[in-house]
Amino acid sequence: ATCGHIDSFTLADRRKAVEGKTYRVAFNANSGGWKGSYNPDGNFAINDNWNGPVVDFIKYAAMVGKFTINVTRPPEWLYPESKWFYGSNIFDYCVYATSLGYLDFCIGAYTITSKRAAFADFFETTDNGLYLITFVDSGGTSWDVFRKEFLTVFQPFEWKVW
Repeated sequence: ATCGHIDSFTLADRRKAVEGKTYRVAFNANSGGWKGSYNPDGNFAINDNWNGPVVDFIKYAAMVGKFTINVTRPPEWLYPESKWFYGSNIFDYCVYATSLGYLDFCIGAYTITSKRAAFADFFETTDNGLYLITFVDSGGTSWDVFRKEFLTVFQPFEWKVW
């Protein structure tokens, strides 16, 4: 995509990739929820009391992408390992669980530290500096992925993208 617009072929491919899937999602509670996500019951609460712009984003993404969110929490037995590796920060605990594949996403407003970025992928969900953590599954060998990505330049395109 160029100029910030995604062509309809790439968009369709991306939607097909998530459609019908169920993702294991843990929500971190930011203070107040004005910037990230908030729940009066705190981090990893499994209820319908979540609010905030990141929560709105992920709910909208699930609706448009036709995927399901299974709200869960990182495994409790993993916390001591996370504490040893990262320290006692509960956001790091979620990043750690995601980087190991126990979660698909951690939702919240994160500060991307070099240690967090070394173990998990982040992407910005709005222009407010909100981030979503995701585990990347390339779905094949590096050569297969390269060949597939390289050949996308020869797919049809739309004039409005140029």
